Amino acid sequence: MSLSVIDLFARMARPHDAVLGEVPGLPGLHDIEDWEEDWEGAKTIPGLVIYRYDAPLCFANVENFKRRVLEAIEAEATPVEWFVLNTEAIVEVDITAIDTLAELQSELAARGITFTMARVKQDLYRQLKQSGLLQKMGSEHVYFTLHTAIAGFEARDRPSSSDNAK
Repeated sequence: MSLSVIDLFARMARPHDAVLGEVPGLPGLHDIEDWEEDWEGAKTIPGLVIYRYDAPLCFANVENFKRRVLEAIEAEATPVEWFVLNTEAIVEVDITAIDTLAELQSELAARGITFTMARVKQDLYRQLKQSGLLQKMGSEHVYFTLHTAIAGFEARDRPSSSDNAK
């Protein structure tokens, strides 16, 4: 039993993560690392990092999360303009995670990188709103699908007359 608890904590503290991108011949977005060797041409969208962290964010893993986000951004060949956090596996956050997300948003903004979120579930959306982080980052930077986040990225330089069709 003790080993199981230790294993669970280790997986929570250092979960799988992925930078998502396009793979020729495969619809949708995929973990680039999974497809680099088998599918030549697996790549991210230039200027955009779509990042998935496969665990809820909490005190036990936020430093690991932040370090891996920054590493993913640094690994890009093209300068990153937008960072999309795919939150499909982040069903909840604690106060430490909220603080870390706010710090990350500020750090990225200082580097000229727009911080956005996609696939935000309602419970997480409420937590972000209650914490004030949603107001800080701007609700226009929260997308309910990856495709609308990509469309937001593609339309970033064009003036918009309406909301971003979340």
